[in-house]
Amino acid sequence: MLGVMEDYHYEEGIVHVPPDSVVIGYSDGLVEPENAYGEEFGVSRLEAAAQRVRHARPRHIAESLMTAAEEWSGSPEQADDMTVIVARLG
Repeated sequence: MLGVMEDYHYEEGIVHVPPDSVVIGYSDGLVEPENAYGEEFGVSRLEAAAQRVRHARPRHIAESLMTAAEEWSGSPEQADDMTVIVARLG
């Protein structure tokens, strides 16, 4: 479990996904970079970027997502860590 916080309600469940699905785990540093207007990269842009490369190898997907967030911010400098884990389910 990641991001364990005291007094936070967690729910357990099961999600059935089809074969060849891609699972992406990421830190907040991937969605929080801001552009020159103060707009965050955000989850919707992350999802769109992932859709564009969804058939690629996991390593390429991860690299593409980090590049997309960096390009959005217009700077290679990161204010926070960027962590991405990509797995293709068999």
